[in-house]
Amino acid sequence: MQAAATTAVILATATPAFAHNVNVSGEANAELRGLSLGRLTAALRHQYNDERKELQKQFKEEKRQLKTRLVEAQVQITEAMRMCIKPAVEKRETAIGAAFGAYTTSATTALTARKTALLAAWDLTDATARQTAIRTAWKTYRDATQTARKTLRAARVSAWTQFATDVKACGATLSASSEASHSMEIDE
Repeated sequence: MQAAATTAVILATATPAFAHNVNVSGEANAELRGLSLGRLTAALRHQYNDERKELQKQFKEEKRQLKTRLVEAQVQITEAMRMCIKPAVEKRETAIGAAFGAYTTSATTALTARKTALLAAWDLTDATARQTAIRTAWKTYRDATQTARKTLRAARVSAWTQFATDVKACGATLSASSEASHSMEIDE
């Protein structure tokens, strides 16, 4: 009977530890009987943090190894591939340049329209009408610039997507063309 009571006390004390995968056998079991719930929770928190840090180290190491393997696995660019990729680069850069030109034109047009609308608003003598006209001028400007940015981004994404397709048609990969790391330009 007394052995059953001792076992019940040990299990009641160790149950939170079992739930968190803490080893409570042998000497650790005797040590846990003396721990308060707060000290046990702190010990579990430290164990969790240690395991998390170890997993982060493993993740970083695996990521480093994958990068190394990617560099090693890159296809050598043949002369034919190089001559095929060059026009694809020309096409991409021309498309991105045109997109920036269109964006600049749109932004300039929006600024001119804002200026005209704001000047007209300040000609109004009615304060309520003036305030409404000013708000409308700024909203119109915001909408125009937002549309211009979306159009620019879509054009850049399209140019990079077409470039990836063209490079693939050359028999190479985007990473083999040494341009993959620069495709982040579309996220700017």
